[in-house]
Amino acid sequence: MPTAPEDNRSRLSEASSARVIYRYFVEDWALPIGQWKILAIFDSHGAGPEAVDFVLNTLSSEIKSALSILSDEDISDARLDDLLTQCIRDVDMCIQTDFLALFPREIHDHSQEEISCAVRDPDLNAGHSRVEVLQMQTGTTAINIVALVDPNVARLPRDPWD
Repeated sequence: MPTAPEDNRSRLSEASSARVIYRYFVEDWALPIGQWKILAIFDSHGAGPEAVDFVLNTLSSEIKSALSILSDEDISDARLDDLLTQCIRDVDMCIQTDFLALFPREIHDHSQEEISCAVRDPDLNAGHSRVEVLQMQTGTTAINIVALVDPNVARLPRDPWD
């Protein structure tokens, strides 16, 4: 039986080492191409949880959507590598797009005061940045620690720099 996202979030685990935050999740998916499992581990680079939390909450649905349109004939190590890479890039672009949306014009066309106002969180005390800014600043790592397991064999992404 597939795990609903809200059930999975209740199983979310977190560990901290110094300032680095590690998050991971495991989900089971019943897809037209069989029962799949995903395991993903993310770290916060020691700069804060904003990006790692965003990735945790969005990447699995991106991957599940991309997998759900594949047929058995489409599945290969290379195709899964490309799929995972593209999903990670899409989530990364979403963070960038959300950040740039804070500015109605090109950033260089804004005064320092306008930029300061745009990045400041209006709901918090002065000096706190919007979550979109913190997501851009904090970052996370997911490559080589996302594993997909299909009904027949474990499939791991290859190192893109090999």
